[in-house]
Amino acid sequence: MIDKIFKPDWAKAINKHYSSDKFSLLGSKIAQLRRQVKVYPEKDEVFRAFELTSYNETKVVIIGQDLLLCW
Repeated sequence: MIDKIFKPDWAKAINKHYSSDKFSLLGSKIAQLRRQVKVYPEKDEVFRAFELTSYNETKVVIIGQDLLLCW
């Protein structure tokens, strides 16, 4: 399944994390949140960066988030 989403070099690098319970839980929480509010990026764009870049050519990855929830 993961090889259908990611290029082989990325799939190999992140397979352990992608297959984890924590990643699955995160996906479930995001899906629930999407039903309540608008979430960006759109669902079909979440992994777009992995399509545009090669793992072997990537030197640094900066992950950030801005999250504002009003419950």
